[in-house]
Amino acid sequence: MHALLIAASLAIGTTVGVLGIRAWVAARRRQAS
Repeated sequence: MHALLIAASLAIGTTVGVLGIRAWVAARRRQAS
């Protein structure tokens, strides 16, 4: 159960991180152009 919780939080953290980076890159591109 503990391992499942760790795996789930890692997956969520990775997803949030990727989405956050993509949003940040998109915002920077919009600002630059």
